[in-house]
Amino acid sequence: MCKQNFQWQLSRPDLFKWMGRCVFIMVMLCQILLLNQYLVIYENNASFQAFTIAYIPAMLLWAKGQMNDRQREVASGVWFLYTLPLCIHSGWILGTLMKKINDKSPELDHGFVKYPLSATALVYLLLNAEDYEPRLYVKLDWGIIADILDIVNLLDAIVDPRKNAALPGEIHYCICAFTIMSIVILTFNFAIPVREALMKTDNRNPMQEKIFIIFILVQAMIINFPFLIIRLFLHYKFRSGASVFAFKNLLVIATNFTKVIRYVSCEEEEKPVASHGHTESNTEDCPSVVQSNHESSRMGDDTSSVASSTRRTNAKEEMRRSRLLNLQEEEEEEEGAEEIVVLN
Repeated sequence: MCKQNFQWQLSRPDLFKWMGRCVFIMVMLCQILLLNQYLVIYENNASFQAFTIAYIPAMLLWAKGQMNDRQREVASGVWFLYTLPLCIHSGWILGTLMKKINDKSPELDHGFVKYPLSATALVYLLLNAEDYEPRLYVKLDWGIIADILDIVNLLDAIVDPRKNAALPGEIHYCICAFTIMSIVILTFNFAIPVREALMKTDNRNPMQEKIFIIFILVQAMIINFPFLIIRLFLHYKFRSGASVFAFKNLLVIATNFTKVIRYVSCEEEEKPVASHGHTESNTEDCPSVVQSNHESSRMGDDTSSVASSTRRTNAKEEMRRSRLLNLQEEEEEEEGAEEIVVLN
């Protein structure tokens, strides 16, 4: 009998890809089970572990995308199907169980609920990664990850019993509404046109420029601006303490509005430029105009190089023709001299 040795080799990128897949499943399962445990302990019912079934559609869609190598196309659907039960799950815990939790409870307490909620940022990071191979520089959208941690930090006003007792119920609903809206908005970040517009730092086409401006406006007005107002209100009205994320909200608002103002000014300057030509004063700060200037300069260089090559070719042809004419004249002179000699 002949023995055949089968060797199964796994390349480095495939190895890290499978490791990333396993970490994604483990993080999601740990988050779901920890949130279920709050319901099991404080509602006194073990059947709440069945809430895991609500996350199965997201896992199945994610697995289908991994098998068909279409993880980028299904990422938006996976995030939506994942955050929908997560919002119901966390809203149930924050809305009904926080009052039942005892401060001296040896089991899951108020502060621990922030850790499984913070795992949402890790789920986003693993879902948004191009590949799982470690490098010195990982190209990720760190601003969105900071927004997720900002959302968890804002929920601390509901989680902490020292702050929760003094807050009216309207503030609770307001915080929950804006956090849910912010998480759902992040679904559009996985759309391929939006992702391409956010990842590109230069050479965006006009459609990508508009998508980029709309996204940063939404990020400033729906996520960061309401969060900043709520934090300032809680700090000055209820003395809840300052947060470093308030500075982050202010910085993002200022940066995004600066980009929008610059884009609008460039659009206004491009209108007279299109009819009267480009000038140095109105094109030095507009990326699209600068790009068109570069393209026109490149076209001008190409045209000049073609013209110079044509002139060189014509000069060579003229030199060749003059040489032929000189040779013909010399031959005619020699023939004439020979005829004179013969006649003599």
